[in-house]
Amino acid sequence: MGRRIAGKYQNRRSSRRRILQLLYAHEISGMPLVLRSVQAIRESFPRDSWKEDPDFTEGLVAILDLRLSAIDEAISVASPRWRIERMDRVTLSIIRSAAAEMMGMDTPRKVAINEAIELAKEFGAEDTPRFVNGVLDRLAKSL
Repeated sequence: MGRRIAGKYQNRRSSRRRILQLLYAHEISGMPLVLRSVQAIRESFPRDSWKEDPDFTEGLVAILDLRLSAIDEAISVASPRWRIERMDRVTLSIIRSAAAEMMGMDTPRKVAINEAIELAKEFGAEDTPRFVNGVLDRLAKSL
């Protein structure tokens, strides 16, 4: 049983990585974020690499699509010294994804924050994990 749970969460980690890629692409292209983007993610990688939890992925993309303005407002409140416009696109994408997860999914907030920190370590600058942790911790306390 422990192996199955670990697999489920490993699949979610992979989903979070794909969603980060989607959000980053959305940011640099200016294209609208839509649920069809899940299909674009699937098509951009070989079938055998698509091991993510599809319900989780589609649910999180839907929340981002439908509630991006509210998510950005919550991030703005949690980060009064750094406006969203000043955040680099990778950091913003990580924070948006975790905020959406905390605001609309059944993931425990600590898990969403820890997963975001891991993504920040992998894709961000040296100080990104600490910044992501601070913003998301303040956001979690306000929810």
